[in-house]
Amino acid sequence: MKFTEAQLESAIIELLGVEGYPHVLGEAIERQPQEVLIKADLRAFLAKRYAADHITPQEIEAVIKQLEAYSAADLYESNKAVMKLISDGFLLKREDRSQKDLYIQLIDYSELVAFREPNPGEVPSMVGLLEAEACPHVIVGVAYTLQASLKGVDITTNCQAVPDSFEILHKKTLQFVKKNIKQ
Repeated sequence: MKFTEAQLESAIIELLGVEGYPHVLGEAIERQPQEVLIKADLRAFLAKRYAADHITPQEIEAVIKQLEAYSAADLYESNKAVMKLISDGFLLKREDRSQKDLYIQLIDYSELVAFREPNPGEVPSMVGLLEAEACPHVIVGVAYTLQASLKGVDITTNCQAVPDSFEILHKKTLQFVKKNIKQ
């Protein structure tokens, strides 16, 4: 049986449902159809998650502008770079340079047993200042990771440091997909 993108999507939706995450169709989300990033949700998440660190609205906007800056021209490389930010997090250089850089995670991994703060140099840095120009597109994709893995391609070989929490999530997702989709 040939493995299709629809089967992959169904498996991911089911896996996330088992973990307590509801599925919402794209057209039900308030955003422009060509936009991938749900900015209002990201702003609210960052503001709440990093309130104790006094993250500023300008720093939040800088994170959003950085994510939007990835080119749609090279879809694979853009997806790979954004997935690295999602899985590893990044250091946000503070607007107020007297403040310590802020380790930002776009997914809350704090409930995972294997969660740990990265060592210096393990994750990229991002500047908390807005650039004058920003590209209007961001491409965020998870499916290529699973597709590559199901084809036997080890996607972690190009990563210098993959946090244990991502490896656990990656392995759990693969187990679920392989168990629930007959190839």
